[in-house]
Amino acid sequence: MRILLDPATRGQHYDLTGPELLSWPDAIRLLAAEIGEPVTFQTTSETELISRLTGTGASPGQAELLIARERALQAGENERLTGEIQRLAGHDP
Repeated sequence: MRILLDPATRGQHYDLTGPELLSWPDAIRLLAAEIGEPVTFQTTSETELISRLTGTGASPGQAELLIARERALQAGENERLTGEIQRLAGHDP
């Protein structure tokens, strides 16, 4: 909590990761266990996703950017661990 309330951390960017890499199914299982309710994850086509996003107010460009980010995630862009939590909190994540 100290990190969230400390004025020195405002406006900073931190790449926070847990102690291990997780797949989406692993993350969903953990989330469901934490909240005590089932959580589902459904995939959809890019065309359907663009339609849904623009239908809720996103511009076509924003929708395309979100899809490009998801492609990058699927390609492994975030498959890394950082020491930020250890550094900021002084203990393991």
